[in-house]
Amino acid sequence: MNAAIRGKLRGEGGSHVGSRQLREAVKENEDFLTSSVLARLLYLPEATFWDLISTATLAEEGPKAAISGAGRVVEHRFWPSYALQRADAEFVGRREPDLVIEFENLILIVEAKLETNRQDASQWADQIVAVAPTLGSRTPPVMYLAVGGLGRIPQRSTLRELQEQAGEALATKPTGGITFLACSWHQLASSVSAVLSSPRPPHEVRVLRDIEAALSLYDVRPTSWLESMAKPNEFAGFRSSTLETLSAWNQRPHLGVKSSSDLV
Repeated sequence: MNAAIRGKLRGEGGSHVGSRQLREAVKENEDFLTSSVLARLLYLPEATFWDLISTATLAEEGPKAAISGAGRVVEHRFWPSYALQRADAEFVGRREPDLVIEFENLILIVEAKLETNRQDASQWADQIVAVAPTLGSRTPPVMYLAVGGLGRIPQRSTLRELQEQAGEALATKPTGGITFLACSWHQLASSVSAVLSSPRPPHEVRVLRDIEAALSLYDVRPTSWLESMAKPNEFAGFRSSTLETLSAWNQRPHLGVKSSSDLV
């Protein structure tokens, strides 16, 4: 990453790759952004990791309860490949989330997109269904985090549409409970900035500064308070304690949102 930032990468035959040319090439590489930022998040203590995520998504009490009981990281896998089977055991293909983090008491699935790409609710559902059989007899809560692909400050209407589609796709799929969260890369940058504004151990500061540098390659900066004020609460996701809640959404008014507390 630092070689990319400083324009130190070289092409075939050792030819120098211009910093401007390199920056433009990197900005089109979704996986580079994903690995540069998300891998560094894993270098942080669990408490700081969740502080960043909950701040970026403005998680409320439901998700915070799952987060508080998540425990330590047991294992993480970038771009794991899982077999996807339908209810009748028909093999459909393989699905590859960007990142799956197994905590002691929670599974976190992350799907990251450049802002020029779009999040896809059917992809969310397929990944969750594909991951589920790998849990065996365990039924830990599953948290799905969509980063990017929803605009600088995601629109409420877009999120509700994705929520409805994901709920429909998951209606017949067994799971022990699911929480969906979402944020933009800009909101994650704002979260990093907010965490850095309070005293932190030197090693955490170094990691957080590295994350800021990775985001800067993509011209990602914290959202301003004016932007946040202009579109209050038009981001994040939803929560559901059980799959039955998901499958009942279509019968609920306003896509199942009874009050502002149902929005995450």
